Amino acid sequence: MSANRHTRDEIINRGLDLADSAALDQHDRPAGVVDSGAFSINWLQDVIDMFAKEFPFSATISPTPDTVTFSAGASTFSAPSLMIKDYRNGILLANNAGRLQRKSLDVLLNVRTGSGARGKPLIYALAGSTFHFRPEADVEYTGTLWSYKLPSVLASSTVPDFPDESILVDYIWLKAQEWHRLVQAGTAYNFARDQIKKLIAAGVGNEAEPDDIPYDSDFAGPFDQDPNAWMGKVGQ
Repeated sequence: MSANRHTRDEIINRGLDLADSAALDQHDRPAGVVDSGAFSINWLQDVIDMFAKEFPFSATISPTPDTVTFSAGASTFSAPSLMIKDYRNGILLANNAGRLQRKSLDVLLNVRTGSGARGKPLIYALAGSTFHFRPEADVEYTGTLWSYKLPSVLASSTVPDFPDESILVDYIWLKAQEWHRLVQAGTAYNFARDQIKKLIAAGVGNEAEPDDIPYDSDFAGPFDQDPNAWMGKVGQ
């Protein structure tokens, strides 16, 4: 993803300059500096969070995975705070003990539970904000979870990690027009949604996950047939 040049307040000032609104300037930057209670601070944070949720590009993967615990006899643990979604098959057990595979909840519900079916966790599913795993843990395990997360709240001097900061400037400008009732409510949001499509088409900020379909032996089964069996056995 391309680097950006402007901080939070510089982006806001560029958007407010385009809006050229004395009333909004009086509220958001009365002394020529973005005020802590400025509407535009929330507008900018909201659109960055929206992009993270609807277009989870690689930069939103947490740089440090979360530590998770599989308690003995348990079959669930809570998702970390600010998590948008898990990286596919992103749970790794400590000490190179294995990597859990993400399955549908339907698959997980078919797996036996209880003390006689406990062992090392192998598969998991996410339902709401709860991770479910099977088998239930026979002893306590620890591991790490890679996931996409909401970005940190921007400070005045923060340069957003974002695919294209000009989108953010235009969003602030459109929100200012909504504030003045010059355009319909939702205009800025619809603009942002259109930009997501363009970024995907341009290949900007592609997901870090593989784009191929993984082989799933649970459904396909092992390949153990003789490809030459159609010819019959030699000598018969």
